[in-house]
Amino acid sequence: MKIIALLCLLALPAFGQTYFNYKLTNWDNLNSDAQVVFDVPSNSVFTAVAVTASNAAGLESQYPESTNWIQLLYSDSGVAFSGPSPKVLGPAKIRFSGMGENSRNDIAVLLGKFETVNTTPALAGYGVQPNGKTATVSLETSADLQTWQTATNGTYPATNAAAFYRLKMDVE
Repeated sequence: MKIIALLCLLALPAFGQTYFNYKLTNWDNLNSDAQVVFDVPSNSVFTAVAVTASNAAGLESQYPESTNWIQLLYSDSGVAFSGPSPKVLGPAKIRFSGMGENSRNDIAVLLGKFETVNTTPALAGYGVQPNGKTATVSLETSADLQTWQTATNGTYPATNAAAFYRLKMDVE
């Protein structure tokens, strides 16, 4: 199968956005599919801005913990996609497919956007123990910012919920 995938990128770093365009064309076999798979990085959201196809096109997502593909949109009418834009939070994979039928001139085009989200700024700051005072320093963690538990220095594994940390200093 001969697939020509054309990728154009337009980065807008000041806004944390990157637009891209995939164009699938020139199927070798009639009634066959062409596809491209790409990654949505961590701390990024993929949005399908526009999809159009001469025959049919599909867009699916897959998350790392799954072997199943989730259908985001499918059109077999050959018209441009319209409606709410599918969004996928990374890390994930996106599969864009074009379906050919009775023609070697079929084409499928995807205009997509990546946005940076959920970035954590570098921690900065310090605590100062006053001269002549005793201080007790502890690291604490919370899931709700209300209930705090003592934590230890080290590496903490990824979780499905936010974890908050604070450095607490009691001065006597």
